[in-house]
Amino acid sequence: MQLDQLDRLIVDALLEDGRATFAQIGHRVGLSAPAVERHPEIVSALTVTGEADAILHILAADVRHFEQVVERIARERFMVRTKSELVMSPLLRREAQGIAAS
Repeated sequence: MQLDQLDRLIVDALLEDGRATFAQIGHRVGLSAPAVERHPEIVSALTVTGEADAILHILAADVRHFEQVVERIARERFMVRTKSELVMSPLLRREAQGIAAS
């Protein structure tokens, strides 16, 4: 994968402040906030290490609705590819309590 100038600017912004929000990074590099402002089904978006650039959590009514959302996201100009995984049922969900970041 080759980085273009915009990619380098985004990486530089993240190196300076790894906790910056999408909106902050977008402002710094001259872009609007990411497309998740246009997809109300996206309930969270996370940057990650590894092969993927981000993980999006989508809340959909059914599998067809999920497919439609993924198709809309895939048409975004910045998308290169998508990989989907469906959550069958949650095993554990807890809120962070008393955990301080160091």
